[in-house]
Amino acid sequence: MFTAIASSRQPIRLHQLQGTIIASTGPYIARAQGGQLLEQRKTEAVAAPDDQGVFSPPFDLKDIRTIDGRWPDCAWISAQVGWAFSGRTPYPREGMLRWDEGRGQWVEQPGIAWARGWADGVLAAAVDGKLRWVDGTDRPIPLLFVERPVPDFLSLSSYRVKKDGDTLFEIQRSPHFAPGWWLFPRGGSEGERLDFQSLPELAGSSLFVNFGPSPYDWIAQGTLASGEPFGAYHLEGRWHMLPQMPLSSKWVQRELVASPLGGLYVVSFERFGSLSICRLVEGQVWEPISIFFYPNRCFPSDYQLRIGEEGELWLAIDFGDLKQNDVVLYHARG
Repeated sequence: MFTAIASSRQPIRLHQLQGTIIASTGPYIARAQGGQLLEQRKTEAVAAPDDQGVFSPPFDLKDIRTIDGRWPDCAWISAQVGWAFSGRTPYPREGMLRWDEGRGQWVEQPGIAWARGWADGVLAAAVDGKLRWVDGTDRPIPLLFVERPVPDFLSLSSYRVKKDGDTLFEIQRSPHFAPGWWLFPRGGSEGERLDFQSLPELAGSSLFVNFGPSPYDWIAQGTLASGEPFGAYHLEGRWHMLPQMPLSSKWVQRELVASPLGGLYVVSFERFGSLSICRLVEGQVWEPISIFFYPNRCFPSDYQLRIGEEGELWLAIDFGDLKQNDVVLYHARG
């Protein structure tokens, strides 16, 4: 059962850093573990120092997009850091910031385009495209990044990286690789294109793949040519269909999620409608997990679900509308 542990009139976002779950809302971020929010950090930040090493006055971060890297010593944030102007028209200026333990603040890093946890380290790209480690190591850059097999290397939100460094993502256009889902082992430039021939005929490109819990290799979800949604897992060289996922209508958004401890969960979500989470029991039956909803609130407008390395489930549900967020953070033991 999910238990409510916090609420906010501001958005609550859940982030995952190599198994660590981080919750961000308002002026704070915190590590989510054991049903508690620990190691709170303010989102107070400063711009990079000037040529004389002088820092500007601190400011509060707005609209944190991502938190990545490694917690707690090498954490990075992508967020709005101010405003820029096109003529007289203002627009949000985004930046990358790194946590500075000595200052107790996030410090903007204007030369960095992105930072990403990779295996047991943190890799970053400068605005000129050059790559380097930002976790104190000097090991070689993984060949997958050096050779850049995908034009512009995709957006960082479109691939999955295991803690050991294996990478899984979809190639849509490339002069060197056929379109499809590819697996690249840690540091490797020779990938394996996943084969879906053992699945029934699929509807176009409606397929999403992720790493599966042991003993499965991968899990997949999508839509069959018949229009029916499906979930499947890969084991011993073949794809195997999961029991039909419980859905209230074909218009519902579906999400198949794996726990590192071996559990499989499916989320059924209809904006301003229903939200349900079910767990696969003994590989045969989808069993609903009860969620205590806010009194007089029964139509969620948005949600996020994350599962930690120890199998804990963290769920943020927004019961608000376009004018006001009304978010509840829930926790359940896997």
